[in-house]
Amino acid sequence: MWFCPRCGAQIMGQVNFCPNCGANFGMPQKRKAPWIVVVFGIAIAIFLFIQVFTKYRPFETINQKADRLGQEKQQDDAIKNDGTKGVWTDQRTGKSTTEIPPTDEIQAGYWVYTPPKFPQP
Repeated sequence: MWFCPRCGAQIMGQVNFCPNCGANFGMPQKRKAPWIVVVFGIAIAIFLFIQVFTKYRPFETINQKADRLGQEKQQDDAIKNDGTKGVWTDQRTGKSTTEIPPTDEIQAGYWVYTPPKFPQP
Protein backbone atom coordinates (compact mmCIF):
# COMPACT_ATOMS: atom_id res chain seq x y z
CA MET A 1 0.00 0.00 0.00
CA TRP A 2 1.27 3.45 -0.89
CA PHE A 3 0.03 7.02 -1.43
CA CYS A 4 -0.30 9.26 -4.51
CA PRO A 5 2.42 11.96 -4.46
CA ARG A 6 0.07 14.42 -6.15
CA CYS A 7 -3.21 14.15 -4.17
CA GLY A 8 -2.24 11.89 -1.24
CA ALA A 9 -4.92 9.27 -1.97
CA GLN A 10 -4.24 5.72 -0.84
CA ILE A 11 -3.24 3.41 -3.74
CA MET A 12 -3.82 -0.34 -3.62
CA GLY A 13 -1.96 -2.69 -5.98
CA GLN A 14 0.27 -2.09 -8.99
CA VAL A 15 -1.31 0.71 -11.06
CA ASN A 16 0.12 3.28 -13.46
CA PHE A 17 -2.44 6.03 -12.71
CA CYS A 18 -4.00 7.39 -9.57
CA PRO A 19 -7.73 6.49 -9.51
CA ASN A 20 -8.47 9.73 -7.65
CA CYS A 21 -6.58 12.45 -9.59
CA GLY A 22 -5.21 10.60 -12.65
CA ALA A 23 -1.53 11.23 -11.90
CA ASN A 24 0.84 9.07 -13.97
CA PHE A 25 3.11 6.75 -11.96
CA GLY A 26 4.62 4.80 -14.85
CA MET A 27 6.97 5.76 -17.65
CA PRO A 28 5.63 8.40 -20.01
CA GLN A 29 4.18 6.79 -23.11
CA LYS A 30 5.61 7.74 -26.49
CA ARG A 31 3.20 9.21 -29.02
CA LYS A 32 3.07 7.26 -32.22
CA ALA A 33 3.13 9.16 -35.48
CA PRO A 34 -0.35 9.31 -36.94
CA TRP A 35 -0.71 6.74 -39.73
CA ILE A 36 -2.30 9.29 -42.07
CA VAL A 37 0.86 11.43 -42.07
CA VAL A 38 2.99 8.40 -42.96
CA VAL A 39 0.65 7.30 -45.75
CA PHE A 40 0.43 10.85 -47.12
CA GLY A 41 4.24 11.18 -47.10
CA ILE A 42 4.66 7.89 -48.98
CA ALA A 43 2.03 8.94 -51.54
CA ILE A 44 3.83 12.24 -52.20
CA ALA A 45 7.17 10.45 -52.58
CA ILE A 46 5.69 8.00 -55.12
CA PHE A 47 4.02 10.85 -57.04
CA LEU A 48 7.26 12.83 -57.26
CA PHE A 49 9.22 9.75 -58.30
CA ILE A 50 6.78 9.06 -61.15
CA GLN A 51 6.81 12.70 -62.27
CA VAL A 52 10.60 12.85 -62.43
CA PHE A 53 11.04 9.58 -64.31
CA THR A 54 8.25 10.21 -66.84
CA LYS A 55 9.31 13.77 -67.62
CA TYR A 56 13.09 13.54 -67.68
CA ARG A 57 13.54 9.85 -68.61
CA PRO A 58 17.06 9.60 -67.19
CA PHE A 59 17.72 6.07 -68.49
CA GLU A 60 16.72 6.79 -72.08
CA THR A 61 19.55 6.49 -74.62
CA ILE A 62 20.08 9.04 -77.38
CA ASN A 63 18.75 6.62 -80.02
CA GLN A 64 15.64 5.86 -77.96
CA LYS A 65 15.01 9.58 -77.51
CA ALA A 66 15.44 10.22 -81.25
CA ASP A 67 12.99 7.40 -82.05
CA ARG A 68 10.47 8.72 -79.53
CA LEU A 69 10.73 12.28 -80.85
CA GLY A 70 10.38 11.02 -84.43
CA GLN A 71 7.23 9.11 -83.52
CA GLU A 72 5.81 12.16 -81.74
CA LYS A 73 6.51 14.28 -84.83
CA GLN A 74 4.78 11.73 -87.07
CA GLN A 75 1.77 11.77 -84.73
CA ASP A 76 1.70 15.58 -84.79
CA ASP A 77 1.90 15.58 -88.60
CA ALA A 78 -0.91 13.02 -88.80
CA ILE A 79 -3.09 15.22 -86.60
CA LYS A 80 -2.32 18.29 -88.72
CA ASN A 81 -2.82 16.55 -92.05
CA ASP A 82 -5.79 14.25 -92.52
CA GLY A 83 -4.52 13.26 -95.96
CA THR A 84 -6.64 15.65 -97.99
CA LYS A 85 -4.15 18.52 -98.03
CA GLY A 86 -0.50 18.74 -98.97
CA VAL A 87 2.07 19.57 -96.34
CA TRP A 88 4.81 22.21 -96.51
CA THR A 89 7.90 21.34 -94.45
CA ASP A 90 10.51 23.91 -93.46
CA GLN A 91 13.95 22.35 -94.06
CA ARG A 92 15.59 24.65 -91.51
CA THR A 93 13.40 23.87 -88.52
CA GLY A 94 11.49 20.73 -89.50
CA LYS A 95 8.13 22.42 -88.83
CA SER A 96 5.23 21.34 -91.02
CA THR A 97 2.16 23.30 -92.06
CA THR A 98 -0.70 23.08 -94.52
CA GLU A 99 -0.57 26.85 -95.06
CA ILE A 100 1.39 28.15 -98.05
CA PRO A 101 4.68 29.75 -96.90
CA PRO A 102 6.11 32.99 -98.33
CA THR A 103 7.03 32.73 -102.02
CA ASP A 104 10.60 33.99 -101.58
CA GLU A 105 11.31 31.22 -99.04
CA ILE A 106 9.85 28.60 -101.39
CA GLN A 107 12.07 29.86 -104.22
CA ALA A 108 15.10 29.85 -101.92
CA GLY A 109 14.51 26.13 -101.29
CA TYR A 110 13.68 26.40 -97.61
CA TRP A 111 10.30 24.69 -97.98
CA VAL A 112 9.47 21.26 -99.44
CA TYR A 113 5.96 20.33 -100.53
CA THR A 114 4.53 16.86 -99.95
CA PRO A 115 1.36 16.19 -102.00
CA PRO A 116 -1.81 14.83 -100.38
CA LYS A 117 -2.00 11.13 -99.62
CA PHE A 118 -5.54 10.77 -100.95
CA PRO A 119 -7.07 12.44 -103.98
CA GLN A 120 -9.35 15.31 -103.11
CA PRO A 121 -13.04 14.65 -103.89
